[in-house]
Amino acid sequence: MLTNTFTNLRSPYVQSETEIQSILHQIKAGQYKDQIQKARAYGKGHEVFERIKADIPTFSPNGCFHIKRSTSTIKSLSGLIYLDIDDFSELEVFYQHPYVYSCWRSVSGKGIGVLVSVSGLTIESFKHSWSYLNDHFNQLNIEVDPHSKDISRQCVISYDPDLYINPEPISLIIPEPSIEPVSSTYASTFSERYYSTSTGSDKIKYTTTLDSYNGSEYIIIEEGKEYRSSYLPKKIIEGKRHKWIGSFILTLLFNNPTISSEKLFVEAQKANSIHCDPNLRVEEVISMVKWCYDKHVEHRLIIHTRRKKIWFNPESKLTAKEKQSISGKETGRLRKQRTIDELVQLYLLIQVTDQKVTQKKLNEHSTKSIRTIKKYWKEILEKVHDGQKEKEKKGYLRP
Repeated sequence: MLTNTFTNLRSPYVQSETEIQSILHQIKAGQYKDQIQKARAYGKGHEVFERIKADIPTFSPNGCFHIKRSTSTIKSLSGLIYLDIDDFSELEVFYQHPYVYSCWRSVSGKGIGVLVSVSGLTIESFKHSWSYLNDHFNQLNIEVDPHSKDISRQCVISYDPDLYINPEPISLIIPEPSIEPVSSTYASTFSERYYSTSTGSDKIKYTTTLDSYNGSEYIIIEEGKEYRSSYLPKKIIEGKRHKWIGSFILTLLFNNPTISSEKLFVEAQKANSIHCDPNLRVEEVISMVKWCYDKHVEHRLIIHTRRKKIWFNPESKLTAKEKQSISGKETGRLRKQRTIDELVQLYLLIQVTDQKVTQKKLNEHSTKSIRTIKKYWKEILEKVHDGQKEKEKKGYLRP
């Protein structure tokens, strides 16, 4: 997957051609970290922020161009569609979508750039594909910047050490314009309204939830907790059916460890009949269910999961916008705490050598900027001091 780079936002002329992966590495490693952190300190909308942003190199995520970037000079497409999500900071929301190739925080730190892998993407189908994705994410209360509909769109090379790259991306097959767009029933997770019919008295659980929320609207688990959510494309073509239905079976087993083999088959066959085109033979579904179920009973079934930190109570009355705000705030708090903890550990390591620990010395041994260290210096010292007092207390109490 190739992309072009450009000197900055003002220059339409191609500077180089490189792999998308190379750009993603620059974003994660912080090729332009200093400029971006300086811009973020001023904040989006400030004239200094805009000036710094305008000088940072850019790339064209949707494809490559002949000499100059424009809709009439397109040379090739990357097979990806770039979506610009403003005022949204929860990267984890996009992890559950198998067709999301990568996502990262924008230059402002208050938005997200998303790359979606689309099957059979062409110049002619680009606008329809973008509109389809726009409608899809709108149904999830995620608003896409309409300016990213431009196939020649350029994107500033941001900085985000938490950039996500999907290890096994699945290219999304987008229906032709004549086919009705995907409804909310088929949005990122199975709709309880559509699939909640259960055999017997136990309701099938399609998405991981906590056993208890202690009456709170949301719970924070700093170390994260294993999570898995069901997802199936509206149409699964031949060659992809076993993988998708197999993944669905694994998710049901993870979220419903006491489910019976009969219920498991009913759910798998229901998904097969609705999504697979053509349907898998019943014998094939039975075989897949039996194989997974037998290994599950024998405790030999390996199920890969993601770790989720922010868990919203399903019974919460919070709006999507309120959840986004909470997610952004809590994600920022967790990131800050992680940074402080890392700096405290480094402080203690330096201290072992009997050196006086200063901000400058900490900066020399850290990947964090001096600005970050100064910002959290008081909290670092307090945490070091509290840790030392605790050690002294334990030493005093030790017989």
